[in-house]
Amino acid sequence: MKLYNDIANEFNLKGLDRNIISSLQTLLSHNKFSEIKAFIEKLNKFPMSHEMLVHIVSLCVLMNLSGKGIDLLNKMAKIHPNSPDVLVAIADYYFTNDSAVKGMKMLKDLIMKLEKDDVISFFKKGAVFKLSLITIESIISLVIEKYPSSPDMINILGFFLKKNSRYEEAVNTFYKSIALDNTNPIIWQAVSECLANQGLYIDALKSAKQMRSIDCHSVVSNRVYAEICVKACKQMNATESEEFKNALRLLEVIDQVTNIIPDNLIKDDMHILLKHAMEFDESKKVSMKDRESYLISRNTLVPLMCCMDDVKTKEDRITLLEMHKKWAANQISSIYSSRLIKQRNPFKGIGNKINLGISGYGFRNSIIGKFVKPLIKGLDKSRFNIYIYALGLFNEDEFSNFCLQESDKFKRYVGPFCAAEIIAKSISDDNVDVSLDVGVGLRHAMYKSSKVSIAWLDYPHSSGMPVDYMVVDPYVNPNSDLLLEKPLMLPESWVCMDRNMFGEFKIEDSLPSDRMGYITFGTMNASFKVTEDTLKSWARIMHMVPNSKFLYSRPTASMNVLCNNFCIKMSEYGINPDRIMFAAVRDKYYMNLYNHIDVALDTFPRTGGTTTCETLWMGVPVVTLVGEALFERLSYSNLMNIGASDLCAFSVEEYERIAVEISQDRQRRLAFRRDIRERILQSPLGDSNAFIDGFSKAIVRATESVSD
Repeated sequence: MKLYNDIANEFNLKGLDRNIISSLQTLLSHNKFSEIKAFIEKLNKFPMSHEMLVHIVSLCVLMNLSGKGIDLLNKMAKIHPNSPDVLVAIADYYFTNDSAVKGMKMLKDLIMKLEKDDVISFFKKGAVFKLSLITIESIISLVIEKYPSSPDMINILGFFLKKNSRYEEAVNTFYKSIALDNTNPIIWQAVSECLANQGLYIDALKSAKQMRSIDCHSVVSNRVYAEICVKACKQMNATESEEFKNALRLLEVIDQVTNIIPDNLIKDDMHILLKHAMEFDESKKVSMKDRESYLISRNTLVPLMCCMDDVKTKEDRITLLEMHKKWAANQISSIYSSRLIKQRNPFKGIGNKINLGISGYGFRNSIIGKFVKPLIKGLDKSRFNIYIYALGLFNEDEFSNFCLQESDKFKRYVGPFCAAEIIAKSISDDNVDVSLDVGVGLRHAMYKSSKVSIAWLDYPHSSGMPVDYMVVDPYVNPNSDLLLEKPLMLPESWVCMDRNMFGEFKIEDSLPSDRMGYITFGTMNASFKVTEDTLKSWARIMHMVPNSKFLYSRPTASMNVLCNNFCIKMSEYGINPDRIMFAAVRDKYYMNLYNHIDVALDTFPRTGGTTTCETLWMGVPVVTLVGEALFERLSYSNLMNIGASDLCAFSVEEYERIAVEISQDRQRRLAFRRDIRERILQSPLGDSNAFIDGFSKAIVRATESVSD
């Protein structure tokens, strides 16, 4: 709290080089209305981007709900007389506070002067829907009169009628919109819901199918279709049909996955959801190429990341790389105000301290945070100024407090306010020499607001963004045609583990096989990394090791659909389900489960990263299959850097042979468990001093490549 109060009280602002939005949010949460007013009045003296203005107006509307901010809004209207956001906020205030006459007058004026998108924005705010039905219909009629050929305006009326349970009128209105544009899945969804609400499930199903044919990728579309399909089949007495059974199955999968997986890891992407549930037959119906237009239109890299598990050939890898380039080009084309980012100053030269900006979503007690911590702690503060730009919502914890103390600047960008433009502006205003992104916060890279940009850690693939370098080592470094950035080569390992990274969980002295009487293979890799080819290989290994079992541990292992799919596939490959074990543990004690695994089998093509480091730390040998792309070489780097090249395979046959051989070599596994931690700490993977030295020199090399 002190950090925010200091910012709020100083007022020595330079553009956006303070985390303004987060500060205002914090002040609001403590009802500091007078401080907020003074703060915003100071801000009004500076040029504000459209995005910043929207945030300020939104805050004013929140204040208005307490009757505190209309005077401030009026002041802003005088300073920004042509800003639709300010004018819309004032009209919204009047409607919210039962001043409909003033609101109506302002709204009529707005409708005549605002652009279409701004009118839509006003209706989306929702306060206008508190008016009487007659009033709201008259307002919408004015809008439609001005924009008679706009489906958006007709849809506003349709949604208003739907909201007020006037379903038949809503359907007729939506059909007028569909006559102008029949490609909007949201409108087909609205029609199907209106028809379903009238009990017309058979007609609703037709609209739901049309919706799904346009947007098969959305979790929402699939859920709506499945729910209506179940009701329609019951109405038609078709509960024995395949369509009914498939719809029930689809609902079961959606419900179970969404109850376990955070929304940010699904991103309303049905393909990702199916992968989490190991729904192999469904997920492979749509190829990576078929999904291209959808994938490159997303604002996040998560859907593209899940395509890594689909690659099989060199052509697939090239296709994935090209799709990343198209995704980035689409993001860059959306920049509307890059002029706000000043030109980068020439680099000061290696004789001066380097301003190193580290950005990402991992600045808390998280896996990314654990890998970043040795770097932040170890960098020579006489050579580097460390500025941290922490993205995303999180509570203060030991690691965030560590970052606050170890850095020269520590800025938080919370929730919806962590806009790429604001972050880029901060990086630019802070005169950052080298920007190091560690947690897929790469969208700000499109502004080129630092002199050198480097990607590291969380996204094991070129993003397509204009990033200068990717941190690699001699092992994780992919073929040159599979990397868009220049490789920033570290001498040995691209990551570093230390004794405190995973805690002092005890490695059991005895082998699991000695305690249980059978070999236990296993993995704790994410379920979406497990492919059919992976399961086939695991099944062949288990065939060659009689009586062996397999332990799969992950939070998703609590899902019946996943466990059933896993066992069904293994049964198809000749492995009895009673040889498969599941553990849905992911609390602070989950590391102890490694004591139940004799040999860990890595996933492929996308290998483990953090999971491999955890597994090794707990004394379990990991067998990995090495591929061409960076995401196929993460475990390879870990193993090579601890001198375990004998666990690295370059073909599926070699992968299976190594797994069988080590499962049969009791002494080798026992020695691995007893020696592994000291072996790691004495290896390049655990030598933090060598790692920091190599990283520091690599950063200097990157700055030397910048011409003045």
